[in-house]
Amino acid sequence: MKSNNIKSLMLFLVVLILFLIVLNFSSLFNFFSSGDSHFFIPTSEEIREINLFNPKTNLNIIIKRANIDNWIVVDNNKEEFDADKLLVNELVNNIKNFKLGDLVSFKEDSHKLFDLESGSSFSVKVNTKNSVYSLLVGKSSSVGSSYVRKPDSNNVYLASYNFTYLAGYNKFDFYSKQVNDFSLDQIKQVKIGDILISRSDIENISSLEQNTQKRIRSLLNFNAIRVISKDTLNDLQINESVDIFFELNDGKTLKHRAIRSESDYFYETEQVLYQTTSIIFDNILGKVE
Repeated sequence: MKSNNIKSLMLFLVVLILFLIVLNFSSLFNFFSSGDSHFFIPTSEEIREINLFNPKTNLNIIIKRANIDNWIVVDNNKEEFDADKLLVNELVNNIKNFKLGDLVSFKEDSHKLFDLESGSSFSVKVNTKNSVYSLLVGKSSSVGSSYVRKPDSNNVYLASYNFTYLAGYNKFDFYSKQVNDFSLDQIKQVKIGDILISRSDIENISSLEQNTQKRIRSLLNFNAIRVISKDTLNDLQINESVDIFFELNDGKTLKHRAIRSESDYFYETEQVLYQTTSIIFDNILGKVE
């Protein structure tokens, strides 16, 4: 009788051990395997929208494809602005080549350690024509990569790329630094300070004084150092400025301003403030070298 009880107990223990092995097999297998495949999308599939959301700052940046070559940035207030092509194209390439990397934990209680808690983690969401891909991004590792996880999974991976730096970006970082992206042919007239240059003057620009030609051309298609909020003007000590008015052939009117503070130079438009250089400022004002 006692022998039968021992056999039954041993059989029960064997069944229990087998059950636990089967129950944990998937997690154990995942832990010792790597997420080496591309996570977001095949490189042949077109990205239509990238959404960067930081719940800690409530900053929600949406980058949308305008056409095959161009992107626009949409901020919290639904305002749109041309995107920095080089910066966005770099981000797109990194997304297409992104891999999950090695699995470092499959436990939910590890999320806080890697800054990957639900509701407080920085997230990257990618929309294509047919699919939506989401990723939570945590802290950077000592080797410069990011710890990441999928929103519906406890698995934490050491990614192949560092997305953590994006959490420190603001919408202006993704704005195009190219200023006044139009040509002379599109201008009906322009006023720089007290000088009015008419359409006929523009059509015969080579007949104008060299200094005037330089002032007009310096206004078009130049690159700023960076884009910043117009709120910066509230704390800016302006030492010198000149108003600039464009009237374009399509009926648009643009009111801009070139600004010199005590130590920096800026170009103001209706939407943003660009930080520029002394060379650009001096050319617009027609200062002779």
